[in-house]
Amino acid sequence: MLSIRSRIAISALAACVSAYAVGCSKASPRGAAPGAQLSAAETSPAWSREALEIQERMVELRRRTSRASSATPDTTPWREVSAPAGARTLKNTTPGGLLLAVAASQGWADMLGDAAWEQTLRVWTDDKDAAVGVVLLWDFMDDAVAGHDFRISMRRVDAAWSVERIEDRYHCRRKVTAEGRCG
Repeated sequence: MLSIRSRIAISALAACVSAYAVGCSKASPRGAAPGAQLSAAETSPAWSREALEIQERMVELRRRTSRASSATPDTTPWREVSAPAGARTLKNTTPGGLLLAVAASQGWADMLGDAAWEQTLRVWTDDKDAAVGVVLLWDFMDDAVAGHDFRISMRRVDAAWSVERIEDRYHCRRKVTAEGRCG
């Protein structure tokens, strides 16, 4: 059973996902400066595999950072996380249901309001038996780390969805060091 705090966080997440979908377009993502050069991933429309992992707040941070500044906001590569505890397989559910259970079991929803300002969950179903979900956490009370994302690969076997792999990455306010950390 989810705590009241987790249920509130999940409700807030649904609003974030809705706001993202409404504000995103291929021609001009929200907040894009006229003539700004954006990568293909940053201009992908919502509800596409390409848009699944876009942390729109990072796109905005890069745009806002002065070229005169020594800061070069960047994102670390995805890396596999050691075997997580908690929800790994759920029967008679959906990929979204499994993603919510994993987020709750890992404590990611509990970070909302304490360590992170915003949390977004998205799910992309590749086919009837494979899906990918992301948990995007943004605006940490940290001068180096702006965000922390998790990507969960899921597979359905019979009537149960299972976690195949969990990966994470960080969004760095100033730079990514040679060791792949925020500096």
